[in-house]
Amino acid sequence: MWKTAVHTDAVELDGEWIVLDGERYVVTRLNETGGFLWNLIKKGATLSMLTEELSEKYGIPQETARADIEAFIAHLKEIGLIRDAA
Repeated sequence: MWKTAVHTDAVELDGEWIVLDGERYVVTRLNETGGFLWNLIKKGATLSMLTEELSEKYGIPQETARADIEAFIAHLKEIGLIRDAA
């Protein structure tokens, strides 16, 4: 499970998500799928929950969903928007 950065807020605009990091003054744009996952992460979803939800929503195999989610999570960690929950 992960925690989002403390000073973040997200808003949806025309199918695109904007994540604002008020502490670092960074704006990150997410597509519809990224916004969908972001909301689940903020609610405390685990990797298996994310995988199931993404697979069901988009009708893709769970293996594909999991690989895509792992890449997305790695990117969010790299840019400092999420971290592993302690």
